[in-house]
Formats: sequence, C-alpha cells, structure tokens
Amino acid sequence: MKIVRIIRNIYLGLLVTIILFLGVFLVSSLVSKTSYTQVFGFSLFEVKSYSMYPELKKGDLVVVKKLDTDEYEVGMTVTYIRENEKTPTTHKIVKIEGNIITTRGINSETNNADDEPFDVSCIIGEVVFGRVGNYMYRLS
Repeated sequence: MKIVRIIRNIYLGLLVTIILFLGVFLVSSLVSKTSYTQVFGFSLFEVKSYSMYPELKKGDLVVVKKLDTDEYEVGMTVTYIRENEKTPTTHKIVKIEGNIITTRGINSETNNADDEPFDVSCIIGEVVFGRVGNYMYRLS
C-alpha cells in the first residue's frame, strides 16, 4: 500500500505541474505582444512545411529553447521569425558571420540554396525536442 501511495503522489505531482505549466502558457499567450509565446524560455511551434524532412515533417511539433545570442552554432536547428514576416521558420544554421545568420532546410529535394541571411536577434531559439508521428525525440 505504501508503494501505491508513493506512485500516486508522484503521478499527481506531475499532473499538477503539467496543468500549471499549460495554464501559464495559456495566460502568457493571451497577454503576449509577440506572435509567439515563451514560458520559462521555451516555446512550442508546429512545423509548416517539409523543408526539414526527414528530421521534421509538416505538422510535427517542436519545443524551442531561447539561448543567448552568442550560443548559436553552425549545425543547430533553430526557429526564427524575420522582421517583416508572421510565420516562423525552422531550419539548420549553415553559416554565422558576426551577428548575421544563414540557415537552410535539410530536404535536398526542395532546398537547393541557403535562406536569406538575417540578424541573430530574429532567432526565437534552438529546437530541443521534436515530434514525428507518435514519437518525441531530442534534436540537440
């Protein structure tokens, strides 16, 4: 009986933590002045294309973690929104020159050139988790 009680308490604790996190996320999204919501440095996005296939596909969910501007490196998968755009893009960093970042999708059938370079301040964060089908996995 004692083991069952401990397991139940752990389960309830996790459930309460998840509900609190989702509540904070919901409230933050309602009052946020940006086009995305960040809670404790994390954001959640849906992939809108196949440009990162097979690593990510259209409809997958990614968890993005904000980093300091000097922590981004070539090879990282990041999500960013350029200044005059509304839709975020998730691609791999292929070049860094000072504060200027160049990215590219990894789908060789649809991505034959680098993206237009942009300032590092446009990066929302590094993709740390992604979902493909029913499987969640760590990208970095």
